[in-house]
Amino acid sequence: KKTDIKNAEQSLQSVLNLWRSLPPTAISDSSSQQFQKILGIHRIYYKIREMTQKASNEVVIMASKIDLAQLITYGVMDEITSIIDNGVEVTIITEPECDILSIENGLNIVYCSSVSGSLPQLFLMDRKEMLAVTDEDLQEKETRALWTNCSSLCDAIHLFFTYEFSH
Repeated sequence: KKTDIKNAEQSLQSVLNLWRSLPPTAISDSSSQQFQKILGIHRIYYKIREMTQKASNEVVIMASKIDLAQLITYGVMDEITSIIDNGVEVTIITEPECDILSIENGLNIVYCSSVSGSLPQLFLMDRKEMLAVTDEDLQEKETRALWTNCSSLCDAIHLFFTYEFSH
């Protein structure tokens, strides 16, 4: 048994030495870019409010009239009003017949017609993180969303918005 313990300690040292020899960037990069599936409308809007509170430069929202009404119901528009007062630029891309935001001040509202009939619900904060609300999960019977802080995906979405909806 003493020999087994000694062999285990020696193999532990070799594993630790191998672990220490890994480049630090390989470890830190893998944990910094994340994807997360969020289930449930309450969790989704909690995450959107959390993202909005952290925004410091720019917020881009694509949402239909119905989705914008939910933003008001879940308190997201209150957060948006607050960050506008702090100098954050907010752009909302929505349907042409949407009049729900006519009373909001400081919003950059872009009206677009959707080819498929309804706009996807998407949130992009400071080009650092985004959340896309997807269809209902058939197994879970809940609304679901995909959140990510993947910089290349956030940059691609921002470039699309800049190209497609620039004035």
